[in-house]
Amino acid sequence: MPSVEAARPSRCPGCGAASRPPGEVLRLHGHGLRERIRLGPEALGDGSVIGSVTVRRYRCTRCSAVLVVVPRGVLPRLRYGAVAIALALALWSVEGLPAAEVRSRVSPFRVVGHDARRGWRSLRRWARASLWTGPSPPGTMQQSAAWTAQRLAGCASGTGPLTALACAGALLA
Repeated sequence: MPSVEAARPSRCPGCGAASRPPGEVLRLHGHGLRERIRLGPEALGDGSVIGSVTVRRYRCTRCSAVLVVVPRGVLPRLRYGAVAIALALALWSVEGLPAAEVRSRVSPFRVVGHDARRGWRSLRRWARASLWTGPSPPGTMQQSAAWTAQRLAGCASGTGPLTALACAGALLA
């Protein structure tokens, strides 16, 4: 875990104040650590796990905003990591796997209810959410998911299968 100083943002996103203005007092103070649940594979080829990640919080003394600094691959308000979501979208839209098969590869939960055997609602939610790319072009949910996977692959360097590039790009986007 990086130190408080190493992870401190340079500015407050709430008011724009510099965290450590020259010759002035510190504006972004360490505000503790929290654990966040993280689901899914951490990298392409890894097994799906239920894990946790420690995140560091800071508080602005100017506007009282509390901000959270997370490692790459942790997305706001989502339990699944960036690699897991990119993998799921690529498997569903690019490789054409059924939603139930995608769920069995990405989700760490092996016991599912009756409705979940037919599909996985999170795929549609992630495709619709445009987590990295802004609004997707009109089309089906699978087309939106494919568009997102292609945009993520464009963030990665090198060549290879689109699914692998999308997972690498998810950590950089």
